[in-house]
Amino acid sequence: MQQLTFGQEIQFDLPSGFYDAGFELVLTTPAEGAIHYTLDGTNPSIQSPMYTQAIQVEERNDEPNSIANIPTNPATTSDHQIWRKPQISIPKSRLVKAALFRDGIQVSPVYYEEYFIGGQLSDIQLPIFSIVIDSVELFDYDKGLYVPGRDFDNNPFTWQPGNYFERGDEWERIMSLSFYKDRALVLKQSAQVEIHGGGSRIFPCKSLRLSAKASLGNRYFENPFFEDRPWDSYKRMILRNGGQDWLKTIFTDVLLHELLKKQNIETQASLSTILFINGSYWGIHNLRERFDKYYFANYHNNELEDFDLFEIAGGIEVKEGEAFEYAEMNDSLRVLDLSLEQDYQRITEQVDIANFIDQHISKTYGGGRDWVGNNEQIWRAESTGNKWRWVAKDYDDAMQNVTYNSYAHATNDNGIDWPNPEWSTRLFRHLMKNRNFTIRYKNRLEYHLAHTFSAPRVVAAIDSLAAIYRPEMQRQIDRWSYPESIDLWEQSVKDMKEFAQNRPAFLLDNFNSHFPNIYENPDGTLLHPNPANNILYIDLPASSAPSVKALVYTVEGQQKMEWNLSNENQNSIDLSDFSRGTYFIHIYLDKGWIVKKLIVQ
Repeated sequence: MQQLTFGQEIQFDLPSGFYDAGFELVLTTPAEGAIHYTLDGTNPSIQSPMYTQAIQVEERNDEPNSIANIPTNPATTSDHQIWRKPQISIPKSRLVKAALFRDGIQVSPVYYEEYFIGGQLSDIQLPIFSIVIDSVELFDYDKGLYVPGRDFDNNPFTWQPGNYFERGDEWERIMSLSFYKDRALVLKQSAQVEIHGGGSRIFPCKSLRLSAKASLGNRYFENPFFEDRPWDSYKRMILRNGGQDWLKTIFTDVLLHELLKKQNIETQASLSTILFINGSYWGIHNLRERFDKYYFANYHNNELEDFDLFEIAGGIEVKEGEAFEYAEMNDSLRVLDLSLEQDYQRITEQVDIANFIDQHISKTYGGGRDWVGNNEQIWRAESTGNKWRWVAKDYDDAMQNVTYNSYAHATNDNGIDWPNPEWSTRLFRHLMKNRNFTIRYKNRLEYHLAHTFSAPRVVAAIDSLAAIYRPEMQRQIDRWSYPESIDLWEQSVKDMKEFAQNRPAFLLDNFNSHFPNIYENPDGTLLHPNPANNILYIDLPASSAPSVKALVYTVEGQQKMEWNLSNENQNSIDLSDFSRGTYFIHIYLDKGWIVKKLIVQ
C-alpha cells in the first residue's frame, strides 16, 4: 500500500472540510513533473487524468455505493446478524487524490483532501472520523481485515472463522485518519488500524482499534477528544460499534460507564461519532479510551514497566506483565476459610475490596450473562499497593432482562465453560463467607441502588444519550438495516428506561433471598442518634474488649478516620469535620470486624 502523506509537493487551494456546494479546485506544485489525480478514492496512476486546469468537484451522494455493497460477514450468518445491503445511496464525501509523475514514474507520495459537500452531509451533527486506506487492505479476499475472506473458507465450521477474527502484526494496516468537529478539521495524520473486539467482530459493522506510531509521523493522537478527561494526548483509541448492543441502542456500554465514572472503578470516556471509510458513510461509532498501559499511566502515574494487566475471556489472557499471582490467589481459596479473619485478611492484602465490590455490583445491576468467566479485566501496580483492581468492561448485554437472577449467576459453582466456570465465581462465593465482607457488600449495594443506579438518575442519563443518537439513527438504519426501524430503536430505549425503573427493587430482593442471613445490627453495638448531626454516640456490647479500634470509610471506600473506643465509657464522637452523607464504621470486636452504616445530616 502507498502511504498517504501530508506535505508540500502538491498544494490544494481548498482544504478538507464542509462545503455547501460544488466548486473548482486548483492544484499547484513547485516541483517538476505532471500531476495526475483521481476523484473516486483510488490512488492515482499514470493512467489517471492529468491535471491541466481547475477540477470541478461536486457532491457524490447519489453515486453507486461501491465498497458499502461488499458483504462483511458470510451468508451463513444468523438472520439477526447477517450483512444487509444499504437501503439507499448512502452519504459520501469526495476524495481528491493527487501524485506527481515524471517520465511516467510516480515521484511523490499520494496527497489528498476530503470534501463533504451539501445534500445528505449538511445535517450531520456528530463529530466525524474519516479513514482513508487502500480498499484492498480492508476488503481483499486474502488479506482484507473487514471480510470473511480466505480464513472463513478455510475454516467454515470452527468457532469464529473469518479474516476479521485474525490477530497479530500481519493483521495491522496503515491508514490516514482525519477528525472533524463542528465541521472543522482538527486532526489529520497517518496511524495504524486493526479490528477490535471479541464476538462482535461477526457483526456487519466492526469495531476498530487506532494506534498512533512515531514511525508514521505522530507518536500520539494530539487532541482533547473527551471533555471530561484532562488529557489531550492518546496513544490508542477505539472506534467501537456498540458490541452486542449494536442491534439495539448502541449506547448501553456508554451509559454504564457514564453512571460509574465517579465510583471506585476505572471507566472509559466516550464520544459519539460518525465514521467514513474511503469517503463512504460507515455509521455511528463510539470513540472510547482503551484499557492498556498508557491508560493506567495517565490515570495512576504508573511506570509502564511496573504493571500487570490481564483479561478473563474463557481463561486468563495476559496483556501486560503477569497473572500468576492472581491465579495462585484464586487457587488458594480452595483451602482458605474466609469466615476466619486471618484468612480473609490474606485476600484483602491482595484484592482491592472496595473496587471489587463496586465492579461486581455494576455487573449484577446490569443483569448481563456474558460474565464472570468473560469480559473481565484486572490489573495492578505499585500505585495501588499492588492490589488487584477490576475495570468497568463490556456492558453491551446489560439492561435487557429486569428479572435476571444475577446472584444465582454470580455464585454458580457448577459451571465448566462460558459464561461462568467455577473458578471465575470462586472469589465472590468465598468472600461472601466473611461477615465483614457481606455486610460491607450489602451496604454498598443499597447505596448504589439508591444513588448510582437510582431510577430517576438512570432514566435522565438514558434520555440524554438518546437525544444525541436520535438525529443520526435513520441514516444508521439506511446504511446497515440495524436496528430494523426507528420504532424498534425507540422501543429499545423505552425498554431500557423500564429496566431502570424496576431493576433496583428486584436486584435487592434477589440479593436478600439469595443471602437471607445478613443482618446489619446483630451484635448489640448501637450508634445513636443515627442519622446524626454534630455528635455520635457508640455503645459497645459488654462482652467486647475494654478497648477496640474503629475505622471510618466513605461510600467510595476511602478511609476517613480511625477511632479508639471503650466499652467502659460512653464513646462520644465529634462529627464537625464530617460532610453530609453516608459512612461505614468498621469496629473490631472479639469475633472479628462488624460494619455499621452512619448517616450524617
